[in-house]
Amino acid sequence: MYKPPRNATLFDLPRVSVSPDRIAAGQWATSTVTFGGLALPAGTVIPVNIHGGRTNKGNWGQPQVDDPHGDNYCSATTSQRHGVRLSAPTVKYSISRLFIHVEDDIDADENIIVRLGD
Repeated sequence: MYKPPRNATLFDLPRVSVSPDRIAAGQWATSTVTFGGLALPAGTVIPVNIHGGRTNKGNWGQPQVDDPHGDNYCSATTSQRHGVRLSAPTVKYSISRLFIHVEDDIDADENIIVRLGD
């Protein structure tokens, strides 16, 4: 389980959307998760946990950020093209996990867009 550093500030993002809202098991798909509504300073790290529904921990593949042509590739950008990057742990957890690293200050009216898979 992710444990934030002692000096971390925990918060809920005011805007979060996922598209599509359903994915069929056993099929390849690309999901887009959009976060926004908070000003985030450079250096912020946002953990993203990917799992199935309430009764299903999910069977997502291990996310990866190194090979755009490989399975389970994930990428991130912002609506204003400020710097964000993703990292993915190489250890397989019971849930799939990514980290969004904010490299430039992001305004509250800006969105972070994360593409998962395919």
